Amino acid sequence: MKRLQTRLAIIMLACLPGMVGAQAAAETDEAKFVRLTRHLERFPLDPDAKPMRAWLLQWAIETPDMVVTACDFLEPKLAVDSYYGGMLFMQILYGNAAWQIAHPGQRADPVAPQIAGVRSALKAYGEISIERPDAQVPAFDELILAEQRGTLETLLEPRILRACRKEGALSNGNAST
Repeated sequence: MKRLQTRLAIIMLACLPGMVGAQAAAETDEAKFVRLTRHLERFPLDPDAKPMRAWLLQWAIETPDMVVTACDFLEPKLAVDSYYGGMLFMQILYGNAAWQIAHPGQRADPVAPQIAGVRSALKAYGEISIERPDAQVPAFDELILAEQRGTLETLLEPRILRACRKEGALSNGNAST
C-alpha cells in the first residue's frame, strides 16, 4: 500500500508542471488583465513590472469593448510627469478596467469604476510607501486617510461627477462608453 501511495505521489508530481501550463494556456486576456493589475497593486516596484504595464496598456488600447475614462478629479492634482505620479495614474486606469471586467453589466456607472481605480492605486501607493518612504504623493495621502475612515466614496463621488461632466465624459448622468 505504501508503495502505491509513493508511486501515485510521484506520478502526480510529474504531471503537475503540465497541469499548471494547461491552466496558464487557458487564461483569457481578461483574466490576465485582472491578475496583472492585482499583482501590480501588491508589487508596484517589481523589476518585471515594465512589460506587465506595457501588456496592460496595449490590451486596453486594442480592446474595443473596454473604455476607460480618465477624469481629472484628484485634489491636489496628481503630478503624472513624476515617476510615481505617472505610475499611480496608470494604476488608476488599470484598476478601473479590471473593475469593468469584473462588473460588465455596470460599466456605465460613472463613479464605481473610477473609485475602483483609485483603490487599486492606493494599494500600490501603500506598497511603494513601505519600500520607498521618501516617495510622497500628496494627492494620495488624503485619499488613504479617507479610505481608512470609510469616507472615500463620499469624498470622491462629487469630484468625479463634476470633473467627468466638465470634461464631457458624462451626459445625462451616464458615463460615455
